[in-house]
Amino acid sequence: VSATVRNLGGLPTFPNANDSNEGFSPTFYPGTVSAAEAQAVAVAVGEERSVQFAMVAARMARIAGTVVDSEGRPASGAQLIVMSRQGGGISTSGAGTVSADGSFALSGIAPGEHSVEVRPTPRPGGAGGEFASVAVTVAGSDISGLRIVTGKGATVSGRVVFEGTASRTSPSPMRVLPVPVDPSSMPVLFAGGSDPLANGVLDDNGNFQLSASSGRIFLTVATPPAWVIKSVTMDGDDIADQPLELTGKSSLSGIVI
Repeated sequence: VSATVRNLGGLPTFPNANDSNEGFSPTFYPGTVSAAEAQAVAVAVGEERSVQFAMVAARMARIAGTVVDSEGRPASGAQLIVMSRQGGGISTSGAGTVSADGSFALSGIAPGEHSVEVRPTPRPGGAGGEFASVAVTVAGSDISGLRIVTGKGATVSGRVVFEGTASRTSPSPMRVLPVPVDPSSMPVLFAGGSDPLANGVLDDNGNFQLSASSGRIFLTVATPPAWVIKSVTMDGDDIADQPLELTGKSSLSGIVI
């Protein structure tokens, strides 16, 4: 059991001289910031248990810097998200938006390992924008001058082939999904905007397309229970157990699942 104080999701956190740097670190039962020292809580079938523990006070940090796009322009209006590691888990919280001149400031960041995620502001019917992810370690001191450069993700396309006659009836559309190799990475999903195939949904011929994917990913398919993945090939090589590296690439095609 752990407790975390989160910022109010979606509210901008720009520099404020009145911000307090006092707060509480993510704390595990029975009252420790170390996941290795956390104690399990045993619960029998039908049993209810009540636990109490005090959160650990800590000096909170501020992270400030600028966000620019791949052409060096301020990423005005881009969304900011902070992802925090907590033992074996991950928590996320909205952290506001980038200001008109590209600057940002995130306050109330607890000590620990985090990543600052930048996502484009959704625009109905518009194309997917640029995004970024930067790892940050907070150890009680403020971090300033952090420069984040966003980039466009890669488009991954291919087709899904079925071997067998089991039913493909499913309550939801079958789709290909990217799974990040690093569980602390937030996958950028379905950012292709107006393209109906950019979300990985299979068309009538089994073709798929994923837009704005980034980082190192595996590919999986959301299918009915009777089906499992047999292979994932690209250029004739089976890559089912090998992550796809998308960083710096604009597209990958010809993948057969």
